[in-house]
Amino acid sequence: MSEIDINAPGSLGSAFGGSAAGGLGGILAPRTSAPASPPAVAAPVPEPVPVERVAPDSVPEPLATADDRPEALEDDATYPVGVYLLPATIAAVSKRRKARRVENVNVALGAIDELCDELPALIAARRSAGRSSDSLFPPRRSESHQAAAARDGRRRLWSFQATAAEVRVIDRLVESTGARSRSELIACAMEAYLAPRRRGRAR
Repeated sequence: MSEIDINAPGSLGSAFGGSAAGGLGGILAPRTSAPASPPAVAAPVPEPVPVERVAPDSVPEPLATADDRPEALEDDATYPVGVYLLPATIAAVSKRRKARRVENVNVALGAIDELCDELPALIAARRSAGRSSDSLFPPRRSESHQAAAARDGRRRLWSFQATAAEVRVIDRLVESTGARSRSELIACAMEAYLAPRRRGRAR
């Protein structure tokens, strides 16, 4: 059976006015392609604003050091100062404390104040063996520790409380008088200050 051409003359297609596509050509609107969407534009990113960091209230402030404390606060703190004294001197200090109701620091600093000008000579006399100041030979200790302990008794540790400002004054005197230590300076002053021959004049 042969195929029938619907567009041939006398066929059904010609009777109805041509092909379906041709007949609908004036009715259907021409197909158009969808418009391309515009490219997406990225929103501008604002620059970061610097934020000042604030320390929380709960963080404690650093403790003040000895260098940056106010002088008034520094003077409130006291520190122990040790001195090796003869037993007789320690006994004299105890009597003075009871009689005058003073602290150890008052006795020690009072002795230094009273004999400040004599301290270099007292320290030199403690070390020398009776040689004159113009001697060619270096000074010697007048006697050994054993001999001094046998005569006067063995030195014992005694202490008082001093402020940082008071300690600085003592250290300056150690340097200016040539003392070997704070203990030597204070011991020379106190032993001379509280010696029996001077007690009548001691303040």
